[in-house]
Amino acid sequence: MFVAVCLASWLTVTGAASAAVTDPQLREILDGYVEQCGGRYTIQDLKSLRWEGDLSEDGTVVAEVIIVRKRPGKIRLMLQQGPRKLTMGYNGKTCWTTQSYNGKTTKTETLEPTVAANLIREADLIDALAGYRDSSYTYTLIGEESLGGTDAYVIGVTRPGVQGTETYYLSKDELKLLQRVIKAPPTDTGADEETVTVYHDFRTVNGVLLPYATTTLLPNGRRQDLQWETIDPNAGVFDYYFEVPK
Repeated sequence: MFVAVCLASWLTVTGAASAAVTDPQLREILDGYVEQCGGRYTIQDLKSLRWEGDLSEDGTVVAEVIIVRKRPGKIRLMLQQGPRKLTMGYNGKTCWTTQSYNGKTTKTETLEPTVAANLIREADLIDALAGYRDSSYTYTLIGEESLGGTDAYVIGVTRPGVQGTETYYLSKDELKLLQRVIKAPPTDTGADEETVTVYHDFRTVNGVLLPYATTTLLPNGRRQDLQWETIDPNAGVFDYYFEVPK
């Protein structure tokens, strides 16, 4: 997941009209996934989500994490590591970051393109598939694969103006999200860097099924785990919360 990239980094995209999915099989799969998540109208009732939990690396907790998402496509992410705090935000147009120490801001800047692209990917309220009817993304049914013994549909997603590609794996029997693979341009190597996230521990929040745990394998081979303690729906977050600090 993206917080892993944020921690590693720490040590203008616009919305468009809905993109049509013309492949009838893919549309059926995506509609089934939306129903499995809780249904289109239940999902639309969610206006914001506040996630709070811990980030672990190799079994050791390394940071406290808070993520706030709000429609349409806004996110604020905070990593607290002792007296150090990293905050990142996206207001639908601009990606920014601030660093602070003991509550005092030490740096505010815009994000470099690869990190910005990863932050924008995380701004979907649930994920790129659940809101496919209202998104400007391009969806492709790549095929089917066996993932750890589970037969899965493989769906590719590209976002206009955002670097890299995403591949989602949905179980064929339950249409449950199993895994996401992001391939993004490298920062200092010659080949695209691959980040793999596996989803666990699904629970219902306000009628919508969400993962309370993820495991991410980073391009450098390190493993990071996110365990959410709470996921609060419709917390009444104001838009200025996602703006660049002044």
